[in-house]
Order: sequence, then structure tokens, then C-alpha cells
Amino acid sequence: LGRSILTSMVHIVSTGVFGYFLGLALFAGPYLEEDQARGRRHWLVGWIHRILRLKENAIFSRQMLLIGFFLAILLHALSNFLVTLPDLLPGQPRTVGDLFGGAEGSLLDYVSLLLIPSLLYVVGGFWLLTFLFERKANVEERGSVVMIESVVIKEEGGEA
Repeated sequence: LGRSILTSMVHIVSTGVFGYFLGLALFAGPYLEEDQARGRRHWLVGWIHRILRLKENAIFSRQMLLIGFFLAILLHALSNFLVTLPDLLPGQPRTVGDLFGGAEGSLLDYVSLLLIPSLLYVVGGFWLLTFLFERKANVEERGSVVMIESVVIKEEGGEA
């Protein structure tokens, strides 16, 4: 159960992080224009632009793709490490009770070690993706998505 939750969340979080940076890469022009209007500069983009005479948009796009790609790899590698960690520990514990030497049959003996990284990715992944997609700059410029429920009542013989 823990591994199925962990596997799903790792792929959701990794894909979400990469997707965020892919979005920055796709909208490099408007993003750079907004930053320049605010007086913010991207030093690496400017430096490469001055040396290689490449377009700043193209440099920024590649930079965002690489950052997203390597962050996704890092998050996935971290999960792989956390899953294999019990095999690397002395005695190869499978539960929290095994890890801390709890009495057999105790509550900790029923908590799988895979539950810890699963919760880390579920809670931490939700927080990370929420942080990325609800950044203050995005909300100020574009507003926030608001869900509104509406009810339409149709009268007899009339139109809605």
C-alpha cells in the first residue's frame, strides 16, 4: 500500500515540477519582459547572451527546461533512495518498530517504513506544487482560479 501511494505521488510531483518549468520555458518571452519591467535581471541569461550572442528567450527557455528536468530527476532519485534505504540499514527493518527495536506486536510494528516517504511525498509534494503554481507574482498578475457552483432552476413550461 505504501509503495503504491509513493510511486504515484513521486511521478505526480516530479511531472508537476517539470511541467511548471516547461511552462516557464514556453512563455519565456512574456516572463522575461515582466521581470525586466519590474527591474529584475537574470544574470546567467544576460551573461550567456553577451558572450554567445544568443537570444535571451532561447537561453532562458533552455535554462528552465534543464532546471525542471534535473529537479524532477533529483526528486525521483530521492524517492528511490528512500525506498531502498531499509535494505541498506543493519537488520533490514521493514517497520518503524523494527527500526527502533520496539516490542513485537506494538503499534510501531504495524507502521511500514515506506509510509514515511509516502507521506513526505503526499504532503510535501502537495505543498511544493501549490507553492509553485500559486506564487505571489502569478496571483498578482493573472489572478487566482476560483471555482463557483451555480444552480439553474427550470420552471414548468418556461425556459431556464
